[in-house]
Amino acid sequence: MNEITNHDQIIDAIRSVEIVSELVAQQPNGEFKNELDMDVIIFGRNYNSKQVGPYVRLLEFQPNEVIIERGTWETSIFFVLVEGKLEAYIADENKGEKKVGEVSPGKSFGEMAVLAGVQRSATVKVAADAKPARVLEFTRPALRLLRKFPEFGKVLDRSYRNYGLDLLLNEIKEFDPQHFDGDLIKRLGDAARFVVYEKDHVLFRTGDPINRLVFMRTGWIQRVKGADFNPNVAVFGRPRMFIQNCRRSFMPTKSTSRS
Repeated sequence: MNEITNHDQIIDAIRSVEIVSELVAQQPNGEFKNELDMDVIIFGRNYNSKQVGPYVRLLEFQPNEVIIERGTWETSIFFVLVEGKLEAYIADENKGEKKVGEVSPGKSFGEMAVLAGVQRSATVKVAADAKPARVLEFTRPALRLLRKFPEFGKVLDRSYRNYGLDLLLNEIKEFDPQHFDGDLIKRLGDAARFVVYEKDHVLFRTGDPINRLVFMRTGWIQRVKGADFNPNVAVFGRPRMFIQNCRRSFMPTKSTSRS
């Protein structure tokens, strides 16, 4: 691995990647629109004798060089590929490696370890038959500054939702593998969406059409009122499944925490 420290090259690399390019966007007069955020993320600043930033590095990796190692706990950094070809591998049944995908230029990777605090799920390395790859490495504090930019925020939200849905589908399959086979899980994944609700969000109301099936992964659901309301069983925690044909007895339902 080789670190490129020239700031002009770092700025050019950020500008070339759509999901983070807004960080270095310029006004018609040439001034940077987000100069303060740029200063902190790219250059670093000293505030009251305390160093803040920088939060990005431009790195170059050689063919077959590993960037992320499966099973590690690097939960403070994520990456964006600037140029080159990367491949992702997981362990196969023979304890070897199985290629499961590629990372193309302009795409982020490794962000779920930062967002969810989980182990790296795959090894990512430069393709053996490719040229050296250039990668932007961002540290955790950059997330707070970057996510306010619309394009980056959309990518981050999509990654989190896809990851959450995959986890939930795996948990459902492990809970009842006899009935939830691979084909059914795939159909559920194609039809489902993963959503995070804030406290007091109303999920269902009494009398609504029966048109949804809800699986709750985390949090608590409270039955507020309805026919035959039983306060002794009014709150559910993880894991639970709610089928809307039961709605007469416990709807509307309100979330009491993130779920």
